Amino acid sequence: ADSKAETVTFKLAGTEAAIEKKVSVVKATDFSSFEIVDVPTMYATTSGDTFVVDADYNKELVVKAVTADGKVVTLVEGADYIVEDKPAAGAEVKFEEKATEAKVTATVTINATGTKLTKELTYSNVKPAVADFVFTTTADIASVDGNLEKVKQLTDIVEIAGSYAGNFDTVAKIVTVDQYGKYE
Repeated sequence: ADSKAETVTFKLAGTEAAIEKKVSVVKATDFSSFEIVDVPTMYATTSGDTFVVDADYNKELVVKAVTADGKVVTLVEGADYIVEDKPAAGAEVKFEEKATEAKVTATVTINATGTKLTKELTYSNVKPAVADFVFTTTADIASVDGNLEKVKQLTDIVEIAGSYAGNFDTVAKIVTVDQYGKYE
């Protein structure tokens, strides 16, 4: 496959509505740079006398490749790159005595080029605590995975006025977010 762009037209069945988008296949040799997206602090919980990466707070590394003309492509772990030295969920993280943060350096190797990237990851052993809350109408809060942009916040009480007056709890949920960005 080459990296020439082709125009693809998407039509809504039964209508005249259509949209055109340019799509292309990008070869690994077209990439001029790679970067690992910043990762928020992850929580390490206690397990006996040690700390381990909490599965609910573990974050995957996201790697982006940039072409010479500035196009950004998100790469796929395994197919495009491998990650080394990043503790998996349940793996031990070593903290200095009385420290609340630990740093670990993960290495990413790009399969096509052998390019190696590193990213310092931060783990905290401070127990999660409510840092903020929002009122929302988002039906499945688990689907937002800590992404505030996906939570439809109720910013004004008038949004639930009318037939819902007096029934606030039937249309709104209170969603808490902890210091690690996890919603409950």
